[in-house]
Parts: sequence; C-alpha cells; structure tokens
Amino acid sequence: MMDVRKLSCLLFILCWHHFAYSQSMRDEMQQPMPGGSAPVTFETFSVWTSDTNAVQVHILYRIDAGFLFFSKKADAAREQYIGQAEVIAELLDTLNNTIARQIQPVQILRSSLPTETDKPNDIQGSLPFTVKPGTYHIHFEAQDAESGKSFSMHEKTIIIQQWKKDSINISSPLLIERLRNDSLSRSHPVLIPVNHGETILFGTTPAYIFQLMTIDSLPNLKVHWNVTGHTNADRDEERHWSDSTYDSVNGVPQGTNEKNEVRYTILDSKLSSKVVYLPLPFEKFSEGHYHCQLTVQAGKKQIQREWHFEVVWKNKPRSLMNLDLAINALRHIATDDEVSQMHGFLSTDSKKFQEFWNKKNPDTTRAYNPVMAEYYRRVDEAIQKYSMAKEVDGYRTDRGRILILFGHPSHIDRSLKPTSVPTEVWTYEKLRKYFIFTDRNRSGNYELTQVETY
Repeated sequence: MMDVRKLSCLLFILCWHHFAYSQSMRDEMQQPMPGGSAPVTFETFSVWTSDTNAVQVHILYRIDAGFLFFSKKADAAREQYIGQAEVIAELLDTLNNTIARQIQPVQILRSSLPTETDKPNDIQGSLPFTVKPGTYHIHFEAQDAESGKSFSMHEKTIIIQQWKKDSINISSPLLIERLRNDSLSRSHPVLIPVNHGETILFGTTPAYIFQLMTIDSLPNLKVHWNVTGHTNADRDEERHWSDSTYDSVNGVPQGTNEKNEVRYTILDSKLSSKVVYLPLPFEKFSEGHYHCQLTVQAGKKQIQREWHFEVVWKNKPRSLMNLDLAINALRHIATDDEVSQMHGFLSTDSKKFQEFWNKKNPDTTRAYNPVMAEYYRRVDEAIQKYSMAKEVDGYRTDRGRILILFGHPSHIDRSLKPTSVPTEVWTYEKLRKYFIFTDRNRSGNYELTQVETY
C-alpha cells in the first residue's frame, strides 16, 4: 500500500497541476486574440489610364471606429459627438527620397457616444497617387485628433511594372464585396472594396477584380486560376482548388471617396482595357495561408501573376483557441464517448473535433460553421460571467450550461432577501419555461433547482 507521505505528495502534484492548468487557461482567455484585425489597415490598387508612362496608385485604408476618441461638439445646435483623425500617406523611392505625400482629415458625427452594441461604422478612404514605374516604400499613419493616439505602418513595398506594348499588362488584384450574380453585365456596376489589409475575413465571400490592358484588343480571352493552401487546423495537408470561372467588362475602374466610404465604377474608355471579376470559392477556405496563381491568355499573349492571402477569423471565440477547453465544453451536447475519443492522441484531436462539428454544419459547402461559432461565443460569455475565483469553469456551472444551450433568457428576475437564499428565475418565452437557480451556500454558485413549463 502507498504510505501517507507518497499519497500526500501525489495529491499535492495533482492539485498543483489542476491549479496551473486552470490559471493557464484563464490567462489565455485574457490575452489579445492572435490574428485579430489591426485598428488601421490599408492596401493598394494600381490603375492604368490614358498615360501609359504612369500609374495611379490608390491607397485604400480602413480605420476601426473604436480607434477614435469621441468628444462632445461644443458649437452644435443639438447634442453631437465627434470623432476625428488625420491620415498621412507617403511614397518613398529606393533611396528613401519622398516622391509624394498626402494628408487627409476624416471625421464621424454621432448623436450619442458609441456603445458595445452600437458601434459606428468603420471609416474608409482612398488616397490616389500618380507615379512612374519603379519600386516604392509606403509610410502610412493615422492619428486621432483628440487623444493624439497614432498607428503607423512602414513595412509595405510596391513594385510598379513598366507598361509593355507587346504584352498583357495586369494590375494588382483588389478584393471587393461579391456581386450577387457574379457578373459585371449590369451597366456601370458599383464595386465595394472589402479593404481589410489584403486579408479575407473568415465566413465572408468576397471576389477579386483586376485590370487588363494592351495596345490592341484582347481576343479569345482565357483566365485560369489555381489556389493552394494550408489551414491552421491542419498545416501538414496542402489543399488545392482551380477553375476558369471569371467575368469581364470593357472599361477602366474609377474610384470615388465620399462619406467615409470607397466605391469603384467602371467607366467606358477608348483604351483596350478590361476589368476582370474573379469569384474564388472563399466560402470553402478555412483559416490559413493561401497562394493564388493566375494565368491570363489572349491570342498568342500570356501572362501569369501570383499573390498570397490569409483567411483570418475576426472576433473568433476565445474558447476555440484552446482545443482542450473547446472539447471539454462539448459535454453539454456530446456523449462521454465522443468527448473521450477527441481527447485521444494529440495528432487526431483536431480532426475528430472538426468531424463532430462538420456533422452539425447547416451548410457543408461552407467552411464557416455558424452553429459552432455561436456555441463557443456562448461558452466565452459563460466563462466571463460565471467562473469562480481563479477557475475557468463558468461553462460547467448550471447557469453557464443553460446559457450555452438556450441562449439569453427573455428576462431574469433576481431575489436577494436577507431571510431567504439568493434566487434567479430565467424566463424563456419561446420555450415557455422557467429555470430557477438558487445559491444555497451564498457563495455565488447558483444551482439549477427547478424547471417549470407554463
């Protein structure tokens, strides 16, 4: 038999491991989300016009409204709050000489201060530069006018290729919101840039556009694309997609910048210019890194272009960042055997976890699973609201379980009387049920003591 010393030592190790694990998970829940969107992002889009010796470079930026400090406008006839910023973009050559510089003020007016549930829309804008072919470094900065807080990026380099008469000239790609019918056939279609710094938000389905230009017509135009990538969940497996689906229309893209929004239309032109619309199957791409290779052929002319992009889950539930926690949180809807299988070898944990949720995806043609996203959003909320002391156990409590399974109640009635135990009654009108929780020990741990149907 094990002696008392060994038993005490073992118990101490087990308790310390449990404490360290809980503290580690709790710390994880408090850390900033990796891969989250920056408060300020920008990307570039190059356009050829009648002057083939120069190119219009559009710097498209997006500022999260949470970056701004809102103050009360003193001279307003009625109550108004204003958020203001200044955007600065500078182009430098390879010798770090400034070639061009622009400053653009932006502002948002509101009748009340922003709240968590009523955030202002992001600010979007565009700064156009006309430059000659060459290599340029971009210095970009946004500064809040009230607080002086600033955000800058100096890493981006762009290469403007020399326009070639005997070739197909192709612009950089631009992500736009996907057209409903995946067609540019409508007269002067409005194209809305996605503008998230060349990343694609998981769960969205944008498309690419780019400009083709030659000195003559583009006969028998053919476009073929090939995408390869590695998802974050399975970095060892390379996935492939390819197709020749595209649409095109004659003309030149023309940008407008009004009311903190950027739009593009396609203007008729005497130039041999086309705008090509490329609807890649972004709905099939999970979080990860991807490489796109594009081949354009017209008659005997052919050109290729390659670029990389990343699919990022903005505001991803934090509980999904820890696979062990995510699996444990399934005990409300999975059997013990299913959970046990997911806790097998580390190399298979993720696959079995994904298999479980794939069966619950309402649309298996899409990588984004709204049922899973909502489930773990509720797990996050349960952890934040109902965890005790230094534990990350809010999802295991009775209130956490009911919140995860049924969402927010229609209303909550609380009773905190000195002569009786604290009580909460959650009413779910659609279910026609009352869930009654009591804190018998007055410790903050409310247990489900009764369920009533009305």
